[in-house]
Amino acid sequence: MPQRSKLVEFFAPHPGVPGDAGRALRVSRYFANDERPAQLRFSIWSGESADAAVSLTEEEAARLAQFVAPPPPVRRPLFDQLRDTLRL
Repeated sequence: MPQRSKLVEFFAPHPGVPGDAGRALRVSRYFANDERPAQLRFSIWSGESADAAVSLTEEEAARLAQFVAPPPPVRRPLFDQLRDTLRL
């Protein structure tokens, strides 16, 4: 039985950027096989065709994930939290 060699997801553009209407980001995760190493391929699509594409290693994809992840919430100092809780 054949196994899946890749997974694909499309991501819609930001609705507040009119110039990106009709485009999409396609991300393909290729699993390693005898012909190619594991990789993530990012491509910009306009309509039915890709305008540009680039492949990243797993390490670079992990670095990208950290970059696009939302920043952690800013934690207030414990003393300030306690003071507000106790209404001092």
